[in-house]
Amino acid sequence: MKWFKRYRPVKLALLFAIGWYALPRAYTSIRFAGQIHRPSLETQFEGLSELLPSPGTKPLKFYQGLPHHRNSVKAFLQSVWFESNVKFHGYLFRRDVWQPEPQQQAVIVETLLSPASFTPYSGGSGCGGFHADFMVRFESADGMIDMMICTNCGEVLIFSPKGSRIVDFSPNTYRNLESVWKDLKGVHGH
Repeated sequence: MKWFKRYRPVKLALLFAIGWYALPRAYTSIRFAGQIHRPSLETQFEGLSELLPSPGTKPLKFYQGLPHHRNSVKAFLQSVWFESNVKFHGYLFRRDVWQPEPQQQAVIVETLLSPASFTPYSGGSGCGGFHADFMVRFESADGMIDMMICTNCGEVLIFSPKGSRIVDFSPNTYRNLESVWKDLKGVHGH
């Protein structure tokens, strides 16, 4: 006890630093590792085009998601605890901005800007729950629009200043994107 009182400010600072680092990571580890995750976003399909970026909008940034928590809990936890991450809407991404190949980028952006690419959310797909494999951030006149894509099931989360939705890619869109997904899955370690 005497030792604790003597170095109390240093110990309290150390405990604070450990808590600041560990608590968010522990929460994420418990929330996702080995669990099926289903986002609780609006599923209404009407008005979707109002949430999407305007045609011709250029992406501001691409972010790469962490390894899928259902495929490798160990790789997921290593990414959570030992890599530099950033959180958007409760989902973790690698902090470094990621640049897909120009051909991939063109296909992804063209797809995300078209309302015809999407269908109403069909419910849980049974693939292990939504996992944000990557996110594309667009800047609009109203603010940032973030679109998160799960390449396993083709679900898309849209976060816009005008609202948020969960939708699916249409079957044709998903089939057209499979070659892009294959390359992205290699990047993400799926």
